[in-house]
Amino acid sequence: MNVLIIGAGSIGKRHMVNLLALGDKKVTIVDKEKSKLIDIKEKYVEVETMHMDDNLSFQEYDVVFICTLPDSHLAYLDKAVENDCHCFVEKPFALTAKGIGPILKTAE
Repeated sequence: MNVLIIGAGSIGKRHMVNLLALGDKKVTIVDKEKSKLIDIKEKYVEVETMHMDDNLSFQEYDVVFICTLPDSHLAYLDKAVENDCHCFVEKPFALTAKGIGPILKTAE
């Protein structure tokens, strides 16, 4: 199973560690801050890291964990759902209900 974690803050790293403990998963984590990715790569060599500016494609992933600030959740969720990924979104799901309906319809 290929897993993408968007956001390398404390919550993203917690999900990463838990997924690694479960085994049999390819985990990639992306973030805007290169220093966070360098720290992760030093401690967890089995994890792929990618800078957010790299071409972020959802097509190769089965599951996407969205662990960014809430104002960006829906944008990432929309891309993940369009690519048939299973999704986990940290709370709050969104700052407002605006835009949620079309994403849920696509997910169905």
